[in-house]
Amino acid sequence: MRKLSTNSVATSIAKLQRRSILALEGRDTYTFLQGAITNNVKMLEEDQQSAHANHSCIRKLFYSAFLNPQGRTMSDALMFPVPKPDLPSVLVEVDSDIVEDLVKFLKRFKLRSKFSMQDVSKDWSVYQIWGPDAEQALNLQDISKAGGIIAQDHRAPFMGWRVLIPSQANVSITTQAEISEVSSDEYKAHRMLCGVAEGASELVHGASLPLEACIDYMHGVDFHKGCYIGQELTARTHFTGLIRKRIMPVVLTHPNSSAPDTRHVDPSWDLDFSKYSTDVRLVTENQSQSSDKPRRARSAGKFLGGVHNVGLALLRLEQAEQTFDPNAGKMLIIESEDGASLQLHASRPDWWPPKELDRNS
Repeated sequence: MRKLSTNSVATSIAKLQRRSILALEGRDTYTFLQGAITNNVKMLEEDQQSAHANHSCIRKLFYSAFLNPQGRTMSDALMFPVPKPDLPSVLVEVDSDIVEDLVKFLKRFKLRSKFSMQDVSKDWSVYQIWGPDAEQALNLQDISKAGGIIAQDHRAPFMGWRVLIPSQANVSITTQAEISEVSSDEYKAHRMLCGVAEGASELVHGASLPLEACIDYMHGVDFHKGCYIGQELTARTHFTGLIRKRIMPVVLTHPNSSAPDTRHVDPSWDLDFSKYSTDVRLVTENQSQSSDKPRRARSAGKFLGGVHNVGLALLRLEQAEQTFDPNAGKMLIIESEDGASLQLHASRPDWWPPKELDRNS
């Protein structure tokens, strides 16, 4: 098994409780979205036509983000076209914590556009299934009959499949009885191991930059489409190559412990991360062992959150890479209120483009 592998060892399914669904429908739906999101809606239109022609429940996952006029992330979003023959119709999945604020924000730009926007979260249940047998285990026939939607989550390798099921439908998502439902925390840990940020707690509402959140790496930004809200900062940052920070997966250990050999979750870790500072510091091994730590140690980024022994952190690439060499004597740490510290073992996900091809690293 290669070091820091992102591949799962078992097939799992989780119901995601903190996701909301917005339904956009009307003749100007695609026109409005084209000017409001970072990705190109042409794929959505083509997918709707294909789904209507084939009567299939399979969709192409459309990933994008809503930005404010200053170019900061309002929300990440997963979108699914509804196969109606003569009326554009799209389901937009977002974080439940910001759905009300997002709707208010979007209505400012709706103006005279001919489409409706409703929160239909109560009508849908959202699931994620992942693992080596996830695709074979999907109950395509029953999901299709129930009016469900299935899309492969291509934000990162091994992420699995997103499944939307009508809330009132009594249908099994898998054909294999041995695949049991796990908690949403297990999905969160799996997602963090893959290096995928999601929701307002990790993509801070009105503050995060889409390229620092790797939304471009996850096929969520089209740099050749027309103008959209917040485009200027995003385009300028991309074409000038000034991305110095990225969200990276981290594995947590106690200071000076050896780096973990794999990226399997350790359920025995049950930490209250709210007691730890979000400030990630780059220190030497001597500093980490000293009780008289310098108060102005160099900041390397922000810890965004974690579950068990894994998490995500927005890190300065230059400083994070200093810790990749075990002989360099550098480490990343966060500290708790009582002075205890944890070491963060950051890694560059293998699905990122090679450094020699990534002009922004």
